[in-house]
Amino acid sequence: MMKSTRLGGASRSRTLILSNLAVLVLFVTGCYALDIQSQPEEKGLIADSKNEALPGSFGELLDFHSIPRLKSWRTFQASGYDRGGGFFDSGNFLRIEPDRRYVLMETQGPGCIDRMWFTYKSDIGKEPYDLLLYIDDPDKPVIAVDPVRKNLSSPGVAGYAKAGGFPVRKANSLSNSAFFSNGVDLDELFLGEHFPFVGPLAGLCGSSLHPGRFSYVPIGFQTYCKVVLVPRGPLDQYQYRINSAGQKIPHIYYQITYRKFEPGTPVKAFRWDIDQRDSETLSRIKSLWQNAGNSPWGELKDLKQNVIEMNIEPDKSNLLFDITGAGTIYGLEFGLENPENLWLSILWDGAADAARRAVALAQQDVFVPIGPFFGCAISGKPERDVRGLWMGYTKGRFYFYLPMPFRERAKISIVSKANKVVPISAILRYQSQKPSDSDGLFCAHRYDYEPPPIGKDYTVLDVKGKGHFVGLVMDNPGNMEGDDRFFVDGEIEPSIHGTGTEDFFNFAWGLGHTQSLALHGITIQNDGSPVCYRFHTPAGVPFQQSLRISWEHGHDIDKGPNLHQGRYSGIVFYYRASDINPPNVWRIKI
Repeated sequence: MMKSTRLGGASRSRTLILSNLAVLVLFVTGCYALDIQSQPEEKGLIADSKNEALPGSFGELLDFHSIPRLKSWRTFQASGYDRGGGFFDSGNFLRIEPDRRYVLMETQGPGCIDRMWFTYKSDIGKEPYDLLLYIDDPDKPVIAVDPVRKNLSSPGVAGYAKAGGFPVRKANSLSNSAFFSNGVDLDELFLGEHFPFVGPLAGLCGSSLHPGRFSYVPIGFQTYCKVVLVPRGPLDQYQYRINSAGQKIPHIYYQITYRKFEPGTPVKAFRWDIDQRDSETLSRIKSLWQNAGNSPWGELKDLKQNVIEMNIEPDKSNLLFDITGAGTIYGLEFGLENPENLWLSILWDGAADAARRAVALAQQDVFVPIGPFFGCAISGKPERDVRGLWMGYTKGRFYFYLPMPFRERAKISIVSKANKVVPISAILRYQSQKPSDSDGLFCAHRYDYEPPPIGKDYTVLDVKGKGHFVGLVMDNPGNMEGDDRFFVDGEIEPSIHGTGTEDFFNFAWGLGHTQSLALHGITIQNDGSPVCYRFHTPAGVPFQQSLRISWEHGHDIDKGPNLHQGRYSGIVFYYRASDINPPNVWRIKI
């Protein structure tokens, strides 16, 4: 049965302004627990506005209406991948300056750092680094080495207490002048002690001894940006190795993902003392991310809701929803016991018309197994919640909230290869307003290899035309030793070159750690296999002509890369211009 209702009204939001003290209290009381506890649900966090936010501002993190909009910037990543093509992805810096100053990244503006990630295999605090960040001034960092704290002895783990499974600096281990100065210890930055680097935008995940350190705090720059690490302890306090260039380097891993804009693009440059508007926006983002699992769209105007309960018949395509006219889908929820052998099919616009249904299933914009589409295993009911901002499973329901615009028609079906009838309940929420002319069509592409090709990367996505990548789920990530490579518009060298599968998902030292966060996570489901997800929103990785994403499947220290055999599968999420065809699916298993 199906019923349609209209939801909404003008959106309203509550604002919580956090002082430095309040942020510290929030952290100590558990914002870094392995499963972040949900706060009372916020209503109307996202205003029903389609005005673009300035790059580098916190407002851009709430500019959800821009997610499907086709983009013109370029996305790059500075990382420590082995420049010689070898196994060792740590300590490979852009260059080394005098006095052990390790330059990680340097570029001209305008641009914005959207993500930072670090790890090293020592206890937190045992290898202290100061982070120097130069914004629009190559001589004066906005984050600088603090001469007061630089003379302090290294605290090691003795200077830290436990909070949420991770060490946190004890309140009396730093002087007030050190705490509120511009000097930043790398570990302190990700422990939430420096506003605006607060949880859940910045934090730790994975192993409590050797965690991944991540930050999604936007760092905008207008003309210039340089990121430098400076070891603060004596030489013998650090682990070292020799890299492919013959340099003695510390055993630290890093990734810095950033965008570069067209000349003249206005950008909000990073400042420690953020203004009132950004402070209020940051508070809204914190509440939104802590409540992942609830719709991030709030109370959109004129939102319609279709509800259906039916039986999915085996060996056929079962129509759920057929919407004619223009609109945007803002929510898709399923209630079912087991998604095994059920595939989600979505046809947009002309492809949904009966006269054009000769298109092969493998060439549809969305044709993927239901479990991984929602960040879960391919079979079985999830044993624990997956609470991503855009997809997941909670309260007994699978949910997906990325915006999906259409201009003529949206046709949503489930193709069943099950051998029995499967009951399902489904909810579709959408607006009937015409989307922007610059909005792309939503695509979800399945890749599946068993085994992957010997001696070369397996292909995650290979698409021609214009669009942008926004996310990835791996339901069979395979061997963790696998560099990711993004080749944009036919480039020979990838503009994004990663350092390992778990690193891509902001974790470290293996895929066995479990944590579900707003934009990234690893959950261990059912048979003990990890399911990993990460979303690049609202930034994305744009392409104007083509995008090819390839991935290593293992890297043996002696024999080399791409020799591991096993199953590698996942789903790529992206938007495309309406005048290109979706890619052919590689080795689909139904």
